[in-house]
Amino acid sequence: MSFDQLPSMESQPTTMRREDDPEYRDDPEFDKFAEDLSVKLFSLTSNIARLSSQISLLGTKRDTERVRERVHDLLEEAREGFKDVGEGVKKLSAWEDLNASRKYTQQKLSREFQSSGSEFQTIQRMALEKQRASASAGRTAIESTDTSNLPYSDSPSQQQSQVQEQDQLRLASQDEVDFQESLIVERESEIRNIEQSVGELNELFRDVAHIVHEQGAMLDHIDVNVTNQKIYRASTTAPVNIAVVKYWGKRDPALNLPTNSSLSVTLSQSDLRTHTTASCSASFPGDDTLLLNHSPQDISAPRPRACLHALRALRATLEDAESTLPPLSTFPLRLASINNFPTAAGLASSAAGFAALVRAVADLYQLPHSATELSLIARQGSGSACRSLLGGYVAWDKGGRDDGADSVARVVAGREHWPEMRALILVVSAEKKGVSSTTGMQTTVETSSLFRTRAEVVVPRRMGEMEKAIRERDFETFGRVTMAESNSFHATCLDTEPPIFYMNDVSRAAIRVVEGINKMAGKVVAAYTFDAGPNAVIYYLEEHNMQVAGLIKAFVPTEGWQPEQKSDDFWWERVSGGKSADAHFKSLEKEFTTLREGVSRVIQTRVGEGPISTDDHLIDEKGEPKSA
Repeated sequence: MSFDQLPSMESQPTTMRREDDPEYRDDPEFDKFAEDLSVKLFSLTSNIARLSSQISLLGTKRDTERVRERVHDLLEEAREGFKDVGEGVKKLSAWEDLNASRKYTQQKLSREFQSSGSEFQTIQRMALEKQRASASAGRTAIESTDTSNLPYSDSPSQQQSQVQEQDQLRLASQDEVDFQESLIVERESEIRNIEQSVGELNELFRDVAHIVHEQGAMLDHIDVNVTNQKIYRASTTAPVNIAVVKYWGKRDPALNLPTNSSLSVTLSQSDLRTHTTASCSASFPGDDTLLLNHSPQDISAPRPRACLHALRALRATLEDAESTLPPLSTFPLRLASINNFPTAAGLASSAAGFAALVRAVADLYQLPHSATELSLIARQGSGSACRSLLGGYVAWDKGGRDDGADSVARVVAGREHWPEMRALILVVSAEKKGVSSTTGMQTTVETSSLFRTRAEVVVPRRMGEMEKAIRERDFETFGRVTMAESNSFHATCLDTEPPIFYMNDVSRAAIRVVEGINKMAGKVVAAYTFDAGPNAVIYYLEEHNMQVAGLIKAFVPTEGWQPEQKSDDFWWERVSGGKSADAHFKSLEKEFTTLREGVSRVIQTRVGEGPISTDDHLIDEKGEPKSA
């Protein structure tokens, strides 16, 4: 199910035009002054941390003259800095005729300065206590150097010795006294400097405290207004995935729980992707809106609504736990998506679309959840979308729980495990398919006699074979299972009442050509698969590029081929004893003609990565969708 399968709706008005709104006029002088002030305040805050660390050394074994010099210099630097920034804050607070955002900046800086000033005052008091304790210790040391109480002997010789000892002690003690007295003078000088600094800054801090008190209620009000006016945005691109073990049938349509597990290859976003921007703001009017390829879509449909409801619930949980977070879960969402490939034509557009939607909104809400956890939500939009939240080779386990908590996507192997995998897509039709995947699979579940055997016996066996082939990089097994799976899937579609025909004559011609390539190669070098549409996806390895893509280009020279792709129908001649490709494929002349006439374009791609965050937004900073 893709977004543009939903009924379209009338475009809703977007946010008001603001170019002429005085609320948003420029004031570069204020902005520059506030920015400079903020940088200075940040530097002051950093110095406070350093100062606290140095002061803690005073009076310890690590107390040295160098430490005291650093404490003195940092105190002086901080004092001058606070005087400078404090005057700047007072000047900034007197600035008039400001919009709400700049008033918020004005008052936020006042509060931050008050907070830093309070912290600095605490540091000053700590320094005073340390210096006073040091001076007191010096006085005690002086008193302990008194030598008048030394014992005196009656023996003349001992008396002479004691006199000499007393003279030596007296000299040493005098040196200690002189040293301690100099330290006391130094400490007392530092104490006076700190006390003077405290007195100077107290008046400044009182002025700012008065400003903050007057602005307090207004700041809270402005804080709410700024949050309400701000446009929050996040953007991502998400990939297409093409299944090699197909998902077809639901055991619980409401939760989008599959009847069987599936496995796919995530394709490179350089060639196929959905680009989505999610934005929200309290200033957005009305309900959630979605533009797909610049056309309005009904996002109130059950599946997109289920995804957004689950994402909002996760955001609300974060907001309940942290009251300072802006209440984004309560704001209307404005979403914009663009596909760079045909929508709803069997190219997994709904998978990429819902994966991009879920990832973009999750990033907008700053959700900490993993891709596997988010796959539970993406699955509710489109089953295959859960696989597009991951890169490389991805399985979607059907799970067994009724609530679907174990029906999630997981990586079988990353892109880097088997990077040589290539995919050639023959776009047979870019039109919307006649029977949607959602409708088709439920009809199959209800009416096909082959369905149950496929879901319960065939697919579990092929999941094991496919995972093993990927782990071992065994392309022959990979290709054989891929083609068998595609045939089995379409057989159940034909076994449905009424039969569902997703493939056409061009599709069947592609199958015959792939079979011919493999026959002439003597092994499986190419593997076709078809999702719910007529477009052929042909997997092959890079080493077989000329055997597969090079040959097909020779017979189907349509648009879309990569510039470096060579057309080489003589490759077969070189590897088969001089017999030309035309001779090899004479029996397939009709099929090549059908491909030439029926394939509108080709897409050459490879195994790729999962969703990628981007700063390329489809909605501008004013909340307006960007033009095509």
